[in-house]
Amino acid sequence: MPRTNADSRSPAEFRTMREVLGISGPVLADVLGVNPRSQRAWDYTRVAPDAAWATLDHQEEWIRETADRLLEGVPDDERVRLVVYPNDAAAAAAGVPVPASWHRAAMGHLALILRAEGRACRIDYPPQQ
Repeated sequence: MPRTNADSRSPAEFRTMREVLGISGPVLADVLGVNPRSQRAWDYTRVAPDAAWATLDHQEEWIRETADRLLEGVPDDERVRLVVYPNDAAAAAAGVPVPASWHRAAMGHLALILRAEGRACRIDYPPQQ
């Protein structure tokens, strides 16, 4: 992973956004192929490399796009059903491009957005087959 650090956001912002997005430090380190000690330093003392910020920014963008896509054409009075997956294997089988924990965090954000807009929603696991 290139070690460019052009982003001016702070370690405090990195940690806050990583946690808000539901991305654990060890999983992020694994996804980026770095030592977990490096990832921990990004939370406290070192500016995270651009690739790490890109991962967080991509997840944030994915949440926004998913919210827009889910609400497209859904009447305001209709309850929105959000589906989450119990594990990474189930998420991957459903075509989810991120770990299941990241997806659950994203759906939690969507539920907060919907409820703030006065929309009814429910979060469920997919039916077992």
